[in-house]
Amino acid sequence: MNILIVSENLLYGGLETRMQDFSSYCTARGHSAWFAVNNFDEEFNRNLGVQKVTHGIGMAFYSSANQMCRVVDKLCAIIREHNIDLVEAHPFNSILPAVLAANAMRKPVVITIHWAAN
Repeated sequence: MNILIVSENLLYGGLETRMQDFSSYCTARGHSAWFAVNNFDEEFNRNLGVQKVTHGIGMAFYSSANQMCRVVDKLCAIIREHNIDLVEAHPFNSILPAVLAANAMRKPVVITIHWAAN
């Protein structure tokens, strides 16, 4: 199975650690995981073995309708290029474009919610 993990960042922190752990879990079981993010710390993630990343996607809280469409188009292109089977969306500004892209490409989507009360 090819999984696309969509989030605003792949830097340092609990959310990023969870995504990296999930990617490692999937890879160890013969699946492939790709990341689509805005911000990416290449050195930090290279040390963790994260290689399949498209960054600079453009997800933002203040996105206009045109910006949102461009982000959805980029995500659709990634889904097509890597034959993605499942999209996993993480907060916060990445949820809507990930869901729109997954629906447009007729792929199932999982939303993982992270916040202070978790």
